[in-house]
Amino acid sequence: IMFPYLALVSVTAGLSAVLNLKGRFGLPASVSTFWNTAFIGITLTCLTLGPRAWRAPERAAVVMAVAVLAGGLAQLFILWPAFRGLGYGIRWGLHLKDPGVRTALRRMAPGILGTGIHPINVVISTTLASQLAVGAQAVLFNANMMGEMVLGVFAASVATVSLPAMSRLVEAGDAPGLRASLASALRGTAVLAIPGAVGMAVLARPIIALIFQTGRYSAHDVEWTATTLAFQAVGILFVATGRITAQCLYALKDYRRPAYAALLGMGVNVVLSYILMKPLGTGGIALANGLASIAGLGFMVAGLRRRMPDLPVREVVGGWLSMGLAAGLMGLLAWLGARLLGLSSFQGLGGTSVRLFPLIGLCGLFYGALLLLFRVPEGASLAALLARKLGRKT
Repeated sequence: IMFPYLALVSVTAGLSAVLNLKGRFGLPASVSTFWNTAFIGITLTCLTLGPRAWRAPERAAVVMAVAVLAGGLAQLFILWPAFRGLGYGIRWGLHLKDPGVRTALRRMAPGILGTGIHPINVVISTTLASQLAVGAQAVLFNANMMGEMVLGVFAASVATVSLPAMSRLVEAGDAPGLRASLASALRGTAVLAIPGAVGMAVLARPIIALIFQTGRYSAHDVEWTATTLAFQAVGILFVATGRITAQCLYALKDYRRPAYAALLGMGVNVVLSYILMKPLGTGGIALANGLASIAGLGFMVAGLRRRMPDLPVREVVGGWLSMGLAAGLMGLLAWLGARLLGLSSFQGLGGTSVRLFPLIGLCGLFYGALLLLFRVPEGASLAALLARKLGRKT
């Protein structure tokens, strides 16, 4: 039932790429919202208002499979008018003799290899986790999912926007502009990824409890997942930086080095996972993933330095230090707040929410104030963006 979804999501990705190329980022970035809306709406409607037989596990699985297809169609229908509005259409067919298609396929091959390494890494980590206590695979999966959420919100969005901009600068031969664009993308990712990682590590327990502590997910499972998530947070900055660095290499027409970096990271991940899983369990596997990303990042930076001898190392690392100090102080506030509010124990969905979300908001404001105090340029940019958003609402 779900097999046609592969075609739907592939076409949707192509439409998103065209819109991004033309500077239209908002709609492609929000398209997953329509998938979620369609999936949840159809699933709830069918299982709530449909025949009682649909609630059986076998029938419910079919209902959700159909809902996945509906979500894929919703994404496609949302993007199609904007795509057509740019004056483009689709000529269906293979067109393998077209020079543009051949060039695209040739450049895609290393990218497919590099992208395919990620699910292989997930399979390897899951297989290793199966050698640990019962439930380790689910714990590792849930921790990885939370980490990917932070990366998806911060790193993926900046990476999507940065690739067309850097590609245009490369085509124009604007080396100083490319350097400035790379520095801006790396700092722009870090200004949110660093506090996101710190906050996720410090508040891991109440966050995991709020999301998962229902049904069979016990307090022990929450503690286990929270510890794994804290180790997962170690590598978030390096994974995010690696994604931006890969985009810069793609803009420079270097498609192989990111793929080789992914292979290197996979090898390091396997070795470190075997070493760290014995003393740290699932936390060791999560930590190995983050440390392996450092190896891949170093390999890409070494290649990038050959193409761009004047890398913005000082600007980026200097920004990281200021952001790291601000995030560390924010983390201290989060830790103290969690203790004062009793977030170490689950107070139910409502009780935990009314304590956790205000604390997260307070920590965010505190972090922003520290950025302004430390005169970090991204802090002023975030403050200006927030002021514009609030001004529109008023």
